[in-house]
Amino acid sequence: MTAITMIIVALVALAAGFVGGKMYTEKTLQQAELKQQIEDSQQQMEQYKSEVSSHLVVTQHLMDEMKTNYDNITTQLAKTTRLLETPREADKDNISYFANDTTAQLLSASINNEFEKRESTQLDSQPSDYSDSASGLFSQGKDNQKAQAKKAQPEEA
Repeated sequence: MTAITMIIVALVALAAGFVGGKMYTEKTLQQAELKQQIEDSQQQMEQYKSEVSSHLVVTQHLMDEMKTNYDNITTQLAKTTRLLETPREADKDNISYFANDTTAQLLSASINNEFEKRESTQLDSQPSDYSDSASGLFSQGKDNQKAQAKKAQPEEA
């Protein structure tokens, strides 16, 4: 019995060791997987933090630039409003609708009475568009018609 008992105890111990080892190994594997997942999550979190940080830096830069542009626009609008609301007294009398050189020429011409008068010319003859003789592109057609008309007159007479 002692040998049988020893064999039974050995088998029970072997079975208990097998079951215990399997449970221990599964727990160890699960822990290793969980640790890997935690490390991956932490790495993703650090990457996300750096992306958000760089985004905030870029956003801050853009907001500063926008503020500067807004200040420039506000200043320009204020200057324009002042110019439009307060007319300059010196400009009221000297309003020029022409360029400076044109204005100078007009003033000198009016002072010296150098305006040239156009001479009207009388034409003794009509323009070539209305002339009796054949001219232009269709001159051959007219000449042919006149020649035929002249030929037809002696035959009738």
